[in-house]
Amino acid sequence: MIALMRWIAGFLTIIIFAGFAALNRQDVALYFSPIHDAVQIPLFIIILGFAAAGFLIGSMAVWFNDGKLRREKRLQKKQIKTLESELEMTQKIMSAKDRLHDPLFPALTKH
Repeated sequence: MIALMRWIAGFLTIIIFAGFAALNRQDVALYFSPIHDAVQIPLFIIILGFAAAGFLIGSMAVWFNDGKLRREKRLQKKQIKTLESELEMTQKIMSAKDRLHDPLFPALTKH
Protein backbone atom coordinates (compact mmCIF):
# COMPACT_ATOMS: atom_id res chain seq x y z
CA MET A 1 0.00 0.00 0.00
CA ILE A 2 2.81 2.38 0.89
CA ALA A 3 4.61 1.57 -2.36
CA LEU A 4 1.47 2.43 -4.33
CA MET A 5 1.18 5.75 -2.49
CA ARG A 6 4.82 6.54 -3.30
CA TRP A 7 4.23 5.82 -6.99
CA ILE A 8 1.16 8.03 -7.03
CA ALA A 9 2.99 10.85 -5.20
CA GLY A 10 5.93 10.55 -7.60
CA PHE A 11 3.67 10.60 -10.63
CA LEU A 12 1.81 13.68 -9.34
CA THR A 13 5.12 15.42 -8.62
CA ILE A 14 6.31 14.76 -12.17
CA ILE A 15 3.02 16.08 -13.60
CA ILE A 16 3.30 19.25 -11.46
CA PHE A 17 6.93 19.84 -12.51
CA ALA A 18 6.08 19.26 -16.19
CA GLY A 19 3.19 21.74 -15.98
CA PHE A 20 5.42 24.23 -14.18
CA ALA A 21 8.09 23.89 -16.87
CA ALA A 22 5.53 24.32 -19.67
CA LEU A 23 4.10 27.50 -18.11
CA ASN A 24 7.45 29.17 -17.29
CA ARG A 25 9.33 29.02 -20.57
CA GLN A 26 10.11 32.75 -20.77
CA ASP A 27 13.76 33.76 -20.61
CA VAL A 28 15.12 35.68 -17.65
CA ALA A 29 18.41 37.52 -17.34
CA LEU A 30 20.72 35.83 -14.86
CA TYR A 31 23.72 37.82 -13.61
CA PHE A 32 26.56 35.77 -12.15
CA SER A 33 28.77 38.78 -11.50
CA PRO A 34 28.64 42.54 -12.14
CA ILE A 35 31.58 42.25 -14.53
CA HIS A 36 30.07 39.82 -17.03
CA ASP A 37 27.00 40.16 -19.19
CA ALA A 38 23.72 38.55 -18.21
CA VAL A 39 22.90 35.04 -19.37
CA GLN A 40 19.42 34.44 -20.81
CA ILE A 41 18.04 31.23 -19.32
CA PRO A 42 14.45 29.93 -19.19
CA LEU A 43 12.92 30.45 -15.74
CA PHE A 44 11.97 26.81 -15.24
CA ILE A 45 15.59 25.70 -15.64
CA ILE A 46 16.70 28.04 -12.87
CA ILE A 47 13.94 27.02 -10.46
CA LEU A 48 14.15 23.28 -11.18
CA GLY A 49 17.94 23.50 -10.90
CA PHE A 50 17.69 25.05 -7.45
CA ALA A 51 15.07 22.47 -6.46
CA ALA A 52 17.39 19.65 -7.58
CA ALA A 53 20.33 21.23 -5.73
CA GLY A 54 18.19 21.53 -2.58
CA PHE A 55 17.18 17.88 -2.91
CA LEU A 56 20.82 16.80 -3.23
CA ILE A 57 21.96 18.95 -0.31
CA GLY A 58 19.12 17.64 1.85
CA SER A 59 19.88 14.05 0.88
CA MET A 60 23.54 14.50 1.78
CA ALA A 61 22.61 16.08 5.13
CA VAL A 62 20.38 13.12 6.00
CA TRP A 63 23.08 10.67 4.87
CA PHE A 64 25.74 12.35 7.02
CA ASN A 65 23.44 12.57 10.05
CA ASP A 66 22.55 8.88 9.74
CA GLY A 67 26.23 7.85 9.61
CA LYS A 68 26.35 7.29 13.36
CA LEU A 69 23.29 5.03 13.18
CA ARG A 70 24.72 3.05 10.26
CA ARG A 71 27.99 2.53 12.15
CA GLU A 72 26.12 1.42 15.28
CA LYS A 73 24.02 -1.01 13.25
CA ARG A 74 27.16 -2.45 11.64
CA LEU A 75 28.77 -2.93 15.08
CA GLN A 76 25.60 -4.56 16.43
CA LYS A 77 25.52 -7.02 13.52
CA LYS A 78 29.14 -7.91 14.22
CA GLN A 79 28.40 -8.36 17.93
CA ILE A 80 25.38 -10.54 17.14
CA LYS A 81 27.52 -12.82 14.95
CA THR A 82 30.12 -13.08 17.72
CA LEU A 83 27.50 -13.89 20.35
CA GLU A 84 25.83 -16.47 18.10
CA SER A 85 29.15 -18.24 17.52
CA GLU A 86 29.86 -18.19 21.28
CA LEU A 87 26.39 -19.62 21.97
CA GLU A 88 26.92 -22.37 19.42
CA MET A 89 30.29 -23.25 20.95
CA THR A 90 28.80 -23.27 24.46
CA GLN A 91 25.96 -25.53 23.32
CA LYS A 92 28.46 -27.95 21.78
CA ILE A 93 30.46 -28.01 25.03
CA MET A 94 27.32 -28.58 27.11
CA SER A 95 26.13 -31.41 24.88
CA ALA A 96 29.60 -33.00 25.07
CA LYS A 97 29.49 -32.76 28.88
CA ASP A 98 26.04 -34.33 28.92
CA ARG A 99 27.36 -37.24 26.87
CA LEU A 100 30.25 -37.68 29.30
CA HIS A 101 27.92 -37.88 32.27
CA ASP A 102 25.69 -40.45 30.63
CA PRO A 103 25.89 -43.46 32.91
CA LEU A 104 26.69 -46.86 31.55
CA PHE A 105 23.78 -48.33 33.47
CA PRO A 106 21.03 -45.62 33.64
CA ALA A 107 18.76 -47.81 35.79
CA LEU A 108 21.32 -47.86 38.61
CA THR A 109 21.74 -44.07 38.89
CA LYS A 110 20.22 -42.10 41.73
CA HIS A 111 18.06 -39.08 40.99
